[in-house]
Amino acid sequence: MNFFKSIKYLFLLNKKKALGPIYEKNHIAIPLECVFSPIRDIFYRQELNKVKISNDKWLCKYCNKTFYSEYYLDMHFGNRHNDTLLKVRRRRFELYLEDKIFVSF
Repeated sequence: MNFFKSIKYLFLLNKKKALGPIYEKNHIAIPLECVFSPIRDIFYRQELNKVKISNDKWLCKYCNKTFYSEYYLDMHFGNRHNDTLLKVRRRRFELYLEDKIFVSF
């Protein structure tokens, strides 16, 4: 992930954390058209498969390998599990082309 994508993603993640409880409190599903909808988040699957064990220990749920930082875990996803993640991203792109969803790339 390059620097600008990282900044954009952190911004969206923080907004999502702020708005998520409001949706949950009111028992409302996040609309698919919303920028914070999981279906539009191309890193959603990657984030689901990260586990923070401690400040200096992260776990990949795909292969149970541990890392000293989230940075190295993200690099691992790109190097070792890219094919798995690309399938999800490719399907989202197909849905985008079919005008079923609007995906933010």
